[in-house]
Amino acid sequence: MRRLGAIACVVTFVASARVASADPSPSELQAARDLFSKAEADEDAARWSDALDKLKRAASVKSTPGIRFHIALCEEKLGMLVAALGDYAAADQAARDANNKDVIDAVAEPLKALRIRVPTLTIEVPAAQDVEVELDGKPIAQGLFGLAIPVEPGVHRVAARAAGKRPFSTQVQLHEREAETATVKWIDAPAIATTEPQPRGDLPNENPPVASSGGGVKTGAIIASISAAALLGFGIGAYVAADGAESNLQQQCPMLVDCSSLKTTVRAWDTTALVGWIASAGVATLAIVLWAQPSHRAPSNANANARVELGPGALFFVGSF
Repeated sequence: MRRLGAIACVVTFVASARVASADPSPSELQAARDLFSKAEADEDAARWSDALDKLKRAASVKSTPGIRFHIALCEEKLGMLVAALGDYAAADQAARDANNKDVIDAVAEPLKALRIRVPTLTIEVPAAQDVEVELDGKPIAQGLFGLAIPVEPGVHRVAARAAGKRPFSTQVQLHEREAETATVKWIDAPAIATTEPQPRGDLPNENPPVASSGGGVKTGAIIASISAAALLGFGIGAYVAADGAESNLQQQCPMLVDCSSLKTTVRAWDTTALVGWIASAGVATLAIVLWAQPSHRAPSNANANARVELGPGALFFVGSF
């Protein structure tokens, strides 16, 4: 069978060279014959890879049905089943076009056997927009969806994308003579929320302007100043009262058995005077700080107040600004 292919190859070389002036020159044809002869020797020694390389170089000079047959044979021996199936079919077609019965007979049996051995993968793709499908990283034409595609034995990866769908991928392992189907399953991708920008005049006032407290500060400063003066006067009054109580103590104590109540009164007025002066100093400090604040326009509804409250044995200053 191999010898018949070789004879057919040489005959086709010679016949083709006589027909077309653009065909290879006689020297190029002779070089191709030499390559073919060396490829035969490699086939006899089962050096299929070396033979395939030489056959492809010869085919680059002039491709014939016989050379295509031997290329397919080497590919089959190397386990390149899909490539071999394609080249067997190409050799058969070329032989029929050239009415080369020898090659037709030589191709018939291996072509039939290989069509059974080569596994096929059918990719089912549900309808979607802008569909893209890849098999082992190579795009698949939409016309092949749902058709049995010859593939090499082994693991194959199917990946698919479509508008509005999540990317899909799966793996399928096939052995010789097997036929499998990979069905793409679409899952809707989550919609991306978009908001139209509102006109600036329609935007809600998320941060309303804070009313200036400058006017309140000045009002508080005035009240604090008045309160400080009042506390100072109160302290002075308490001190005077304490002095009077002290004089009364000195006058009456010699005539009394127990002077503790008079002493308590003196201490109470002394404490009240001290508290008044301390409070006066604190409020005066507050007034100084408030006077030092920059002046701003006071809000229309701002209220400020302050008052002094005197309780039993204690003095209170209460205010808001």
